[in-house]
Amino acid sequence: MARNDEHTLNTVLAASLRSRSPAWRRANGLVAEDLAALHGGGRPDLLADARDAAPVAVETEFAPARTVEDDARSRLGRRVTSTGGRIENAVAVKMPAALRDASAEELADRVEGASYAFAVLSATPANEEAAGTGDRWMRFPETGWLAGGVDDLAGLMESLAVSERAIASSTDILQTAVRQAAGRLAHELSGDKREVLERMAAYLVQEPGEQTNRMAMAIVANACTFHATLAGSLGIRDFDALHADGLRLTRGALLKEWRKILEINFWPIFRIASDIMRDIPAYAAGCVLELLTEAAQKLAVERATTSHDLTGRMFQRLIQDRKFLATYYTRPEAATLLAELAVGMTDFDWSESDGMYRARVADLACGTGTLLAATYHAMIRRYRRAGWDDREVHDSMMERCLIAADIMPAATHLTASMLSSVHPTVPYVRTQIYTLPYGNHPQVARPCLGSLSLLEPGEALTLFGTGLAAGVEGLGGKQAETVSETEMQGSAFAIADESLDVVIMNPPFTRPTNHEITDTSVPSFAGFGKTKDEQEAMSRELERLRRGLVRRSRKTEGAAPPASHGNAGLASNFLDLAHAKL
Repeated sequence: MARNDEHTLNTVLAASLRSRSPAWRRANGLVAEDLAALHGGGRPDLLADARDAAPVAVETEFAPARTVEDDARSRLGRRVTSTGGRIENAVAVKMPAALRDASAEELADRVEGASYAFAVLSATPANEEAAGTGDRWMRFPETGWLAGGVDDLAGLMESLAVSERAIASSTDILQTAVRQAAGRLAHELSGDKREVLERMAAYLVQEPGEQTNRMAMAIVANACTFHATLAGSLGIRDFDALHADGLRLTRGALLKEWRKILEINFWPIFRIASDIMRDIPAYAAGCVLELLTEAAQKLAVERATTSHDLTGRMFQRLIQDRKFLATYYTRPEAATLLAELAVGMTDFDWSESDGMYRARVADLACGTGTLLAATYHAMIRRYRRAGWDDREVHDSMMERCLIAADIMPAATHLTASMLSSVHPTVPYVRTQIYTLPYGNHPQVARPCLGSLSLLEPGEALTLFGTGLAAGVEGLGGKQAETVSETEMQGSAFAIADESLDVVIMNPPFTRPTNHEITDTSVPSFAGFGKTKDEQEAMSRELERLRRGLVRRSRKTEGAAPPASHGNAGLASNFLDLAHAKL
């Protein structure tokens, strides 16, 4: 009878894990039993060291595995020979003792189908130098063991490859730069220049103030970060090349380069950032750009501009600080849970190479993009486990499959940042991310309700100068096209009924009447400077759309009545919208 040793099992397990991630299939992305893997000697059973990711060590032992935790802990703080990266996380894995006796012919299948027990040992970012001595480390779970198969182990290792130290450091760099830039902007534009801040607030559809200044500077900082990512390719010059004879970077030079990026696309990221910068006087613009471009260059050192998971997590950490940006967000943990449940209900064929980019997934109240980004990651995990490389289809996902809409320009900017950061160096030629009209518009007969206007069957929402719905082409042998704001007038956004595979939203939960006011007929489409008459017209339009749903449900055998009701809250109207479009 076969008696497999741990070395044999590690080799087979490494092969199984490589098939689940394109990053590990690249040279030295995941190695087993490499004697030269660590500085100063020592041979981890498995070492995942993908490009632009933190290294993760894995120690294995047949159950009962009494020493495997000590082995894993001893790897913390060690540096990898090939890249110099420091190991912040190690995984201790108990392998089923029954695998010892698997025959050579069945071993691979048995490893694939086995259930493993594992625990994570982590060095804390606060004291990395002490890691490995037992002084500063944490265990997850605190007691007991996680259980799962190779897919679960692969997902855990991918999560651990995002450096918490780098996230904390990158977020601090970004947050400090945004805070300083917002303060400098307020200082330079006080007094008679305050009208510039008011116009900037109008771009963002927010009230003037410190939080709005921070949001504006966060948007410009994000654009600078993506500029640093794209620089050196596609003819985009880096910040050093844009400095005039070593002097301060000028607004004009930067906006000229951003126009070149807009010809590729990236509209939701760079258009609003360009609008903000264009209106700031030259001297003040130079001051804030000095701070923000320096931060972008520091982030490049942290690999935050090229590591997809790090970039997204950095943006997420910034968004989560509600005191800093005053944003309302869905917690990442909740978003991940909801996305896994939603994608788990689908019947996508992940075994096909086009199994992911045939899907159509939407968040029609996208906010900061947390839910849609979590859904994209849930799809990516399944696509990778089927043996495919999601980087190769990222442009198709951005161009055709991931649909986002909101009435807030800052929301669509942040959503585009989150989705683009999955593969920040992969360009795309258009997006399905839209800032929608809201309220009365002189060129539209009926009041605009944002995404809720799509409750009208066959409705196409006209977009005015947003730059987000144009079919701008600029890659793959296609001639780049410069699209002016005038040419953008009349672009349209439409979603056919029953055309989406997943709709995932955290919509506004406001009521359609304002019960804090004595006159309860006053609608709650308040904010954005809407007058009472405009709010009431919007409320009547929503009721007209709801009645249309009722009529259509009565004409269709077996159709459920709409979920919305006059006093049920706007979330119920979004539920009707999702139901119609699925």
